[in-house]
Amino acid sequence: MQKILIASVLKPVSDTRMYAKIGQTLAENKEFSVIIVGYSSTVPFTKKIKFYPLFKFKRISFKRILAPWKVLHSVLKEKPAVFIITTYELLFQACLFKLLLKGKIIYDIQENYYRNRLYMKTIPVPLHRLLALWVRMKEKFFAPFFDGFLLAEKIYAQQLPFIQGKGRLILENKFLESGNFTPRKTPVKFSGLKKLDLVYTGTVSEEYGVLDAIQFVEGINRQKGYRYARLLILGYAAHAKFAAAIAKACSGLDFVKVAIQAEPVPHTKIVEAQQKADFVLLPYRANKAMEGKIPTKFYEALALHIPVITSKNRALAPALEKYKAGIEVDFRKPDYQNIVNILDNEVFYTDLPKNEVLWSAEKKQLFRFILEIL
Repeated sequence: MQKILIASVLKPVSDTRMYAKIGQTLAENKEFSVIIVGYSSTVPFTKKIKFYPLFKFKRISFKRILAPWKVLHSVLKEKPAVFIITTYELLFQACLFKLLLKGKIIYDIQENYYRNRLYMKTIPVPLHRLLALWVRMKEKFFAPFFDGFLLAEKIYAQQLPFIQGKGRLILENKFLESGNFTPRKTPVKFSGLKKLDLVYTGTVSEEYGVLDAIQFVEGINRQKGYRYARLLILGYAAHAKFAAAIAKACSGLDFVKVAIQAEPVPHTKIVEAQQKADFVLLPYRANKAMEGKIPTKFYEALALHIPVITSKNRALAPALEKYKAGIEVDFRKPDYQNIVNILDNEVFYTDLPKNEVLWSAEKKQLFRFILEIL
């Protein structure tokens, strides 16, 4: 039995992609023994996977600097045949492992970290370009040592020059089916409804448009003339100040329910909230960091047959049109009269998504990729 160790610094050990998708998928093969190292969180109950939760630390702290070395300690202890890292913070440690133990190393690229550092407002502006260049320099330098790359988005094959000519697999974040996987009956129509439930889930940030979502629902209600649309904000906010700003923005708005926490929300709770909603909101602001990306929430909505209201995104347009999966709006300048008319008259999901939006479609590819590297 060959060991495969998957590691992150900030992602919890119960992370949906790292544990529930990649980890559990590989653990289904009796040839593999799976180990996961990640940020401290509730450890899932399973005998198939071994966990090493890291100590808790703040995003900006001395402990975070130590975390990659704690990961390496676990890797050297377990001596896996394959070491999969999910962040650029572990590039050096992965290469050191390869040098010492001659194992295979894979970089699971979940984000274009260069663009994130350059265009997202998660760090002080003067540091944007410096940190972006530092990340890209690390990736370019260490890339030749890696045996393969997993890409969470198709667009990364174009955006990331350092992976050219290397073994890679596009492994998208499609919907992970579970025992309670119950797609909505179709086609979907809302005419005659006196109340409409909308949900915003996942990362709560300015770039992801949560403030625009609040204003959007408020505008719909003004157009209707009564408390027609209700909004649930369920997600994780990395910064306490921004979470407080959201709470303040929603003060006095009885049609908004805020459920924001300082740690990632379990995926099961997000899916439950989506299944109860009439629409999933994807109000992402125009940002080069998100250019060409397909959010996991979009795959989830497609699989569950829940219509979406999304900002314009060329990557989503083909599926929106093919399945009649929702509508595109300009969240900064919404045409409320037209939007309300569509909500009252449009029929959604007249054509249904199939396995192409499910994680099960990715499994066989992942097995083949790992076996080829071994």
